[in-house]
Amino acid sequence: QMLGSVDRSHVYTLIDALARGDGKTVVETSEALRVHGLSAASTLEEMTVVLQRMAVLDNACSQHAV
Repeated sequence: QMLGSVDRSHVYTLIDALARGDGKTVVETSEALRVHGLSAASTLEEMTVVLQRMAVLDNACSQHAV
């Protein structure tokens, strides 16, 4: 991993699990974050950034297809 880069794998895992309705993975991932001392607020902020980027890309792609 590059110095200064952020590991967002937990963010992608949570988003994927939420999209699939996989509560077990959401709980397990959330617990792992807590055990490792990672902030729930920071994780939610990161999820917001990722989801916003996904929405922008989806909108741009659908406008381009028209």
